[in-house]
Amino acid sequence: MAYCNTPRPAPFGALTTYSGMRFAERAVTSLRRLLSKSRTEAALARMSERELADVGLTRTAEGLKAVRYSPFSARV
Repeated sequence: MAYCNTPRPAPFGALTTYSGMRFAERAVTSLRRLLSKSRTEAALARMSERELADVGLTRTAEGLKAVRYSPFSARV
């Protein structure tokens, strides 16, 4: 006769606790990303046109736009 040893089930509430903690971790991560993005946007908004050009960006009506850089383009 074969005996099958099944693993014990998780304690009551363990999966719910794990799911809750995972949700909280994701919420904190999302909040950190949002705050970082808003700080970056604020810093870029304070930059002058010259400073933006130095990092390869231009200010347009839609927002900031990356400038395509080519090492073969004429330098001014």
